Amino acid sequence: MELPGRRVALPDRALHGLGISPGSLVAPEVIGEAVRKYQPPAAANDAGRFLEKAEHTAAQLRAYLLRRGYEPGTADDVVAWASGYGYVDDLRYANLYVQSHSGRSPMSVRRLGAELRRRGVPGGIVDSVLADRDDECLFDRLVSEVRKKYGSLDRETAWRRGAAWLARRGFDSSLAYRVMKEAAGE
Repeated sequence: MELPGRRVALPDRALHGLGISPGSLVAPEVIGEAVRKYQPPAAANDAGRFLEKAEHTAAQLRAYLLRRGYEPGTADDVVAWASGYGYVDDLRYANLYVQSHSGRSPMSVRRLGAELRRRGVPGGIVDSVLADRDDECLFDRLVSEVRKKYGSLDRETAWRRGAAWLARRGFDSSLAYRVMKEAAGE
């Protein structure tokens, strides 16, 4: 249903129950009552469908619900409900994200932190998850990856591409230089 300057998401049964046709103008108090009555269950259903597809942060769930047209209070209540039941857990999300990017595509601690914050993980959780990580522990793995990816190229091209790959992964230039030297056998 649309109001000038305001969009409110309500299920069809709410419209029929209130005798409202889609697109009609409705008094704000009627909308407020309908929102309090019908939005929470619909938002919880939407949240369930969103969360069954993949792990998400509380901030991602809230943003999704707001994009779907739910009121901020309703979105906050549903996020609190989902967090209370463990459907959304920022610590679990952060650990899974770090674990995922430790195996298939190593990232620097700085880049991992930036990516987690961008996804809405609170700074305290990011700091605790990344506290025991160090880019230096990835040295041998990075050398192996660079050799595998760029070992068949001529020296100059391998250095350029390898250094760019390491920079995109967030590693500082001094570590990238040492990785490239080791990978090239220098």
